[in-house]
Amino acid sequence: MPNFQSGCDALWQDTAPDSLLLHVFRYLSAYDLCQANCVCSKWKHVGQDEFLWKDLTYNNFKINRSISRMLPSTSWYGEYKRLHAHTPQVQSEVIHCHSDQVLHVSFSHRTNLFATTSKDGSVKVWDISKYPTQLKYESNLRELFWKYTQFSEFNETDTLLLVSGVHFGSQSTSGEIAVFTLEDEFMMQCRVINKPYDVFGCWYNESYLLSGNLYWMGNLTSCSAIWLNKAFQALESEHESVVMRLFKFRNVSASSIRTVRVANCQSYLTNIESETASIQPPGSDFSLPNGNQRKEKVGLDIQETLNAYFTTEDSDPLQEQSEGVNKDCENLSNIGAINLGESETNSDESQDAIEPESNVLVRNEQNLHDNIDWAADGFGIGAVDIPFNYKLNCDDVDMEAAFNEQYYDRVPDNEPEISYSTPSSASLTLTQNSNTFNNKYLIFTMGTETYVPHVIGFKKIEIVQDGNQLTKASDQKHLLPDVSYNNQGVGRETYDEVDYSLDLKGHIIGMCLSPDHSYLYVNSRPWPSDYIIADPLVPPDIAQEIDIHVIDMHTLKEICKLEKAHKAYTSNDECFFIFLDVSDHYVASGAEDKFAYIWDRYYKVNLSRYQHDDVVNCVAFNPQDSEVLVSVSDDHSIKIWRSRHREKQLQNSKPH
Repeated sequence: MPNFQSGCDALWQDTAPDSLLLHVFRYLSAYDLCQANCVCSKWKHVGQDEFLWKDLTYNNFKINRSISRMLPSTSWYGEYKRLHAHTPQVQSEVIHCHSDQVLHVSFSHRTNLFATTSKDGSVKVWDISKYPTQLKYESNLRELFWKYTQFSEFNETDTLLLVSGVHFGSQSTSGEIAVFTLEDEFMMQCRVINKPYDVFGCWYNESYLLSGNLYWMGNLTSCSAIWLNKAFQALESEHESVVMRLFKFRNVSASSIRTVRVANCQSYLTNIESETASIQPPGSDFSLPNGNQRKEKVGLDIQETLNAYFTTEDSDPLQEQSEGVNKDCENLSNIGAINLGESETNSDESQDAIEPESNVLVRNEQNLHDNIDWAADGFGIGAVDIPFNYKLNCDDVDMEAAFNEQYYDRVPDNEPEISYSTPSSASLTLTQNSNTFNNKYLIFTMGTETYVPHVIGFKKIEIVQDGNQLTKASDQKHLLPDVSYNNQGVGRETYDEVDYSLDLKGHIIGMCLSPDHSYLYVNSRPWPSDYIIADPLVPPDIAQEIDIHVIDMHTLKEICKLEKAHKAYTSNDECFFIFLDVSDHYVASGAEDKFAYIWDRYYKVNLSRYQHDDVVNCVAFNPQDSEVLVSVSDDHSIKIWRSRHREKQLQNSKPH
């Protein structure tokens, strides 16, 4: 006797109009929609309608509908897949190797190494290219009378590691920087005084680093000096100097220069007030080249929808502005040239149908399961609370498989594959001629109304190299190797002026540049709107909520704030640094609420959070693969988080 129910099901699949299917599919979750697409080619055809995935993306990730789809993404389906499957989500590894609070983590640029510093006084270098992650180098700096190590940074060529720390003493503000070589052996190359210790220090280029010093002058006034130091201090002559003072700033209100960073020059601070063409900030509405807003077509034919959305005539305003900045940089005289990395051009989209209609029943037993629990997966939820012992389950693997089968099957053969990881090569490439150091900008925090850092300062660095001598372009005096000129006192020279400053009206607790140095992201705990500062030593109360300010480095203007999510609870006098990091697509930060957080840079929404047992001090993306994130905490642990896609690859590569 024939199966009447099966016959009805087949008849319904064959005869149900597309409009009815589309109406029904609107009520499905993303996972259920993926499973429906595996039933037959007709359902797959309707289930890939762009408006279905657009609504799911906006609703599930709580994105403001005024924000258009990020370019150069070719579909809302691809965007949903990126946000769900290619964002670090899964706790992949937990490392317990430090005996005290882990304060900082930093990645190398190209070698898949990362370094951690801790209150146990050690620095450890890890190799993440192996699984499980392996310890490669370590050094105990307590032997140098350091109280603890607090910060690290790899140089541009990944041959040297800068490590800064704090000297012993209950009230000590003095610190030191040590440089280690990463070639062959982990050996110390030089040591540099760094005061106050929260200057941290940073690399100027692959061979020189910046440090700070502080000279008190009385009456809440001091002088901060920024020094350029040679990383290799082996000298051929006793008259050769390895240090040069770059700037000397006068401090007021008991403040000082802190948290120095270096940005590559992109014609910043050049006619800022009269600048009319600025880079379009992420999350803004884009217009087509003819000035018309992008119009979306309602229809059931997915190929027509894709053609209406993603014609090759559409251009990326961000890319056009980036090219404009690049041309401005090339016109600057007497400075190092900057070439912004160009992305590969996409080939024309195929005009062939993605898949011909067919009523042939297609079933994939591997992707169909009777019992599916999406609560464990957190699928379709904008901000996912990852359990402490979260492990990849079968539903994650099946969802990824369903995504892969649909996505890669529907992309035409000549369609370029979109990469969701950070390019292996730096997106900002520097060129240097024989007589010029590339001009850069010094970025630092300072105070003007009170001693806590609430202002970001910008100062252009111009250094000319003539043979073995370095010269400040401003005065053309040889500062290296003329030892007699490198006096370390306050002296009678005039003070340097800050080129530009930006008051954030709150306690700054972290800042990081985007990979292409186009944007500066700043963690700040805001003051009350009606704050009054009567005494520089008594700053206003600070909020528990942390703001992430986004500053356009072309105009030096704040363009937006990310969605509030992370918190801190310490008071002004106990407030400490919460480090954040930025990749091509994401921003991540630690917090005092025992979680780390991740946001999408373009949509400005919080995507997930990562649990620890104590304060999360720092996070860092792998520059080689932004689907990998490392977080460190006061709970003494190092946690490695991978995307569902990366974790599946890792699990599949394990020997059975």
